[in-house]
Amino acid sequence: MKKTITILLSIIVSLSILLSGCADNADNEDATGVKAGKYSATEKGYKGDVTVEVTVDAAGKITDVSYTAKDETTEIGGAAAESLAEAMEEQNTPNVDSISGATVTSKAFIDAARAAVSEAGVDID
Repeated sequence: MKKTITILLSIIVSLSILLSGCADNADNEDATGVKAGKYSATEKGYKGDVTVEVTVDAAGKITDVSYTAKDETTEIGGAAAESLAEAMEEQNTPNVDSISGATVTSKAFIDAARAAVSEAGVDID
C-alpha cells in the first residue's frame, strides 16, 4: 500500500511540474507586450506637420509605414520621407539614418515613427 501511494504521489508531482512548465512557456511566448495594429504620430517638419502611420504585427514586426508630409518640399522632404519609410520597413526599425539635405524632415519623420512604434509596445532600443 505504501508503495502504491508513493508511486501515485510521484506521478502527481511529475504531472504538476510538467503542466506548470508548459503554462509558463505559453505565457512567455504570448507576453510580448506588443499590441498589433496601426499607430500614428505627428511631428513638426521643415514646413509643416509630418504624420507617420506604422503597422505592427503581434510579434512587433513593422509591416507597413505610410506618411503624410504634404507641406514638405516634394523634391527634398517628400523624397526623404519616401526613403525613410522604405528603410524602416526593410530594417524593421524606426532607428534609421536621416537623409542628408533633409535633416529637419528626417528628424520629424523618425521621431514620429519612434513614437508610433512605442505606442504599440515595441521596444525601439
